Amino acid sequence: MVSNYVKTSLRNIRRRKGFTIINYIGLTVGTVAIVLVGLYLKNEWTYDQHIPEEERIFSMNYKYRDQIYSNVPFTDYFNSDFGTQQQLTAHLKEYDDVQTACQFVPTESAIMGSGQFFVEVGSDRFTAENALYTNTGEAFQSIFPQTFLQGTAATAFSDFGTIVLTEKIAQRWFGSTWKEQDLVGRTLKIGEDNYQLAGVIEYIANNTHFDFNFIIHSKLIPSWGAYTYLKLAPNASIAAVEARFNQEVEKVYPGKTEDELFKGFSMIALADIHFTPDRLYELKPIANTNYLTTFALIACIILLVVWINYTNLSIAMYADRKEELGMRKVLGARRKDIVAQLLIEASLLALICFPACWLLLKLILPYFNELMQTAIPAATVSQATTLLALFGLLLLTGLLSGLYPALAYSKQSLLKLFKDKANWTKQRRVFNFRNALVTGQFVMLIALLSLTYFIYQQMNYVSNKDLGFEKENIIYFPLSGREKFDQLKTQLTALPEIEAVGPSATLGADMANQLTYKLQGSDVTFTDGSPEYLDVGTMEALELDCGACEQLKAGKDQIFVINQTAAEKLAKVNNIAPEELIGQTLVTEPEYYDEENQTFGFPYVIDGIIDDYNYHNLKIETQPMFIQVYANMPWVYYVMVRANTNDWESTIQDIKTAYASVEAERPFDFTFLDQHLSSIYETERNTGILLALLSLTTLILALMGLAGVVSYLAQSKEKEIGIRKVLGASVSSILMQFNREFLLLVGFATLITLPIALYLGQQWLNSFAYRIQPQFWVILLAAVCTAFIVMLLVSLQSHRAASRKPAETLRSE
Repeated sequence: MVSNYVKTSLRNIRRRKGFTIINYIGLTVGTVAIVLVGLYLKNEWTYDQHIPEEERIFSMNYKYRDQIYSNVPFTDYFNSDFGTQQQLTAHLKEYDDVQTACQFVPTESAIMGSGQFFVEVGSDRFTAENALYTNTGEAFQSIFPQTFLQGTAATAFSDFGTIVLTEKIAQRWFGSTWKEQDLVGRTLKIGEDNYQLAGVIEYIANNTHFDFNFIIHSKLIPSWGAYTYLKLAPNASIAAVEARFNQEVEKVYPGKTEDELFKGFSMIALADIHFTPDRLYELKPIANTNYLTTFALIACIILLVVWINYTNLSIAMYADRKEELGMRKVLGARRKDIVAQLLIEASLLALICFPACWLLLKLILPYFNELMQTAIPAATVSQATTLLALFGLLLLTGLLSGLYPALAYSKQSLLKLFKDKANWTKQRRVFNFRNALVTGQFVMLIALLSLTYFIYQQMNYVSNKDLGFEKENIIYFPLSGREKFDQLKTQLTALPEIEAVGPSATLGADMANQLTYKLQGSDVTFTDGSPEYLDVGTMEALELDCGACEQLKAGKDQIFVINQTAAEKLAKVNNIAPEELIGQTLVTEPEYYDEENQTFGFPYVIDGIIDDYNYHNLKIETQPMFIQVYANMPWVYYVMVRANTNDWESTIQDIKTAYASVEAERPFDFTFLDQHLSSIYETERNTGILLALLSLTTLILALMGLAGVVSYLAQSKEKEIGIRKVLGASVSSILMQFNREFLLLVGFATLITLPIALYLGQQWLNSFAYRIQPQFWVILLAAVCTAFIVMLLVSLQSHRAASRKPAETLRSE
């Protein structure tokens, strides 16, 4: 019987080529889209979970003021020696509940400044970036085990002054034959320091909250703090460790508990790091759970569209097989035999799509990775879990989509099966099963189109919003040291196209350290002050309007200005006009007591007020800013250059030549400011692109299903159409008759979609402090576009039947 079911199914699939092609393409494209989204969600939701015993690993948070730091400072910041840097991890290791503890800092982090540097191997010099510095190598290996391809963990971290490369860097530096070379023992030079190459390890997984190209096991970490992790002993309690450490803070940080701004330490589970927002200096962007939920919702929408299409087409295909089903019953087929036949037929067509789905998934995955900035391995497509998920999804689609027609037709009596061939096409009620499915498709389609347009509007808004400073024709690049900067500035200002040169500000940054502050003599203290340090050259490059800066030209070394937001906040609480603040004293960190001078805080006389500019990205509201502007800033880490040129290639080459004359330890690595500001919203932009592609996929799938249904309706109503034409009906009136029902469904779908789309749009936009407001006319526009496309499709599909001569359609069967 099973063999007979399969043969009959294959025969029916071949006989209805048009419906088969529509179903095949729809199932393949829809299933691949669903699996891709599933792989992406799995990649995000399983961050750090591939690390052995991840449930016992925790990161330390440092809470100061009203902010939480993902890194922990050393006791003496930049003056810490080896013993001082080791105090925290050594103390944690004394706990019975702690198995081990480590600390590290990647150079591609906010507390290391990022940027490229040179690495010399013999006579070869390579450009490097993203090194991970640690002085707890053995503990790092214990908590985050690395697989060694050359060398061993035991020797790699047994002493300081060693480097361990990832296989990616080994291949880049030593060629494709690096595995045949004995790399261990080679000397690498970074700046003035020599390191011994101690091993090569497998590349770290993409879905890990930190990344690196190689590990430097150094006695000192060149930063003011580190990212600190501990691994609990089996069955130990992290709450007990956290409580004990906060009671013993003075043993590691003497005097810390006397600091009013200190709020203690907390621990966060490794698997939670990727989903915990509002921590400063994160190593990788935090997942936006709203986006992940949106993608999951879209995957469900596509799945529903696929099921609806398949169900509708299955109902349509079985409608003209009622005599066949009746004959089966006459010949003794039971209801369960009919159900089995129809379910096997529906499932078989779905499973035939399996090879095409697998091949398409394999072809698309690299482009998907590039778009979403992930690194889902190509081998994932061939893994047993992916293949089983793909197979199961197709099988489930076939079974569910064929279930309704199988149950509906199998229970009908012989009389009903033989009496009415096209009963399915003659349902006169608007709210029938078929129309409910089609309306559901329209709801999902209009919602997706609306949400896509909301994202487009927001991305267009952030791209064109006036940020309060000039962002065009500016580049910036790393350069450490005031002396080097002075030499470079002298050379650059001699070039006719260079308009301004200054130490760079980190514009478009995420939130950084905030200050407490108050006006001298006031009792009200605020906690949201953002300090910034600029050079007069930077002010000129950004074209910031600063009247108080004239004092610098008059010979003053530095001035202190506040932005309009800070001025209005201070003026309001002190019942004065903002202009009256000029000349008054602002005290930052008023909790700090200077024992030598017996004063509280750090006083600054306000020299001026400047207009607000968006120092932070547009996801963060404009903060009260306190800006110290120097005639010559004492420290320099980045340089900003504005040029008036039509030949940037030549200008950049001139800047590079000048740079090389003052900097030998770092390569010239520049970025255009406007491109940097645009890249901040790359995640949102890519989200919008993916959403648009998924919306387009949904639209195509829905239209394909609708085309199949309309085609069958037109075919089954040919005699009715012929009679209408004999009675005087025109082709246009017949086409309108076909369109009326579907346009009514679009109208119902629009009413349902309005509140849903507005809510989803607002949820997505809530991640921006500066955002558009979702408007209902966008949903109406999406509905009009949907209605137009539906009318066009229905008219094209039904035009052939409406144009046939009545004599042809009314001829005896």
